[in-house]
Amino acid sequence: MANKKIKSKIRVGIFGCGGIANLHVDNLLKIEGVQIVALYNRGRERLERMGKKVPRARLYQDALSMVAKEKMDAAIISLTPDCHGELELALAKNKVAMFIEKPIGLSEKICGDIANEINKNNVITSVAYQERYNPVLDLVKEMVKREPAGLVNAYWIGSMPSPEWWRKKASSGGQAVEQTTHLADMMRYIFGEAESVYAYGKRNENFLGAEHDVEDYSSALIKMRSGIALNLLSGCYTGAEPKVGFEIITTNHRIEYSWNKSLKIISSGKQEELDIHHDSYMAEIKTFIDAVKTGDRFQIRSNYFDAFESLKLTLAVNKSMDSGEVIKL
Repeated sequence: MANKKIKSKIRVGIFGCGGIANLHVDNLLKIEGVQIVALYNRGRERLERMGKKVPRARLYQDALSMVAKEKMDAAIISLTPDCHGELELALAKNKVAMFIEKPIGLSEKICGDIANEINKNNVITSVAYQERYNPVLDLVKEMVKREPAGLVNAYWIGSMPSPEWWRKKASSGGQAVEQTTHLADMMRYIFGEAESVYAYGKRNENFLGAEHDVEDYSSALIKMRSGIALNLLSGCYTGAEPKVGFEIITTNHRIEYSWNKSLKIISSGKQEELDIHHDSYMAEIKTFIDAVKTGDRFQIRSNYFDAFESLKLTLAVNKSMDSGEVIKL
């Protein structure tokens, strides 16, 4: 069998120039062989600001025009959740590899169409569930294989993010879909797929006023196919210190993960604590670029199809909150 040709240069286009996109660009500039050839952003100010980081890149305010005019090996997509659709379809038809910020969209129909086009054209994809690249998650995954778990709590509780789009459910999908999706994805990575969801959420004007329509808090009881009872908690109304992570109760231990800070393994009379010193953001983007260079996509931990399952789970949380019914998956 002939060896696959390894690309020495990867032409990358950046779609979206917000905060997380800047982090990805900073990391891309550290990776050998990456050439950022073009930037897209709807607003001119952010576009020009990022253009100063990458002065040779061409600037666009029309995403589909950039797809049509630029020769790209890969695209980094960091758009608001409501803006996914036409861009990914166009890139997939052009067989451009895609690194996409979560969530991958808000519509199962649109994401299903994109998934079909990706599959048809055998496009390399990676979705930014960066904590899958954190080594402690593999440690937890192996531990629960050896030691059965029953009750699990996963939570993202903090204050209301400032961007206006985040506060509107039509553009963000709400906290469970846009933010707590990280925890939902981590639970899928550790325990497998979900079977059903029952959720309750509330928007309380006494907390933050009427300038938003996302729920201030929600609780979702998720029955996993493995039998795990998962409580997925979202809260964006408190000024207290944020609480982000998960707690797993096994037959002999309580496992507590604090987002990007520490992992505690607690048993009767004993506690072990591991500090986390790992750059998952660099790991996810480098793994994606390596896949584009070599054609070997098997080190990517969340492709589009996998991320679609995490989206379906969090959209089921919304459906249950809206209907008051159990949603089967």
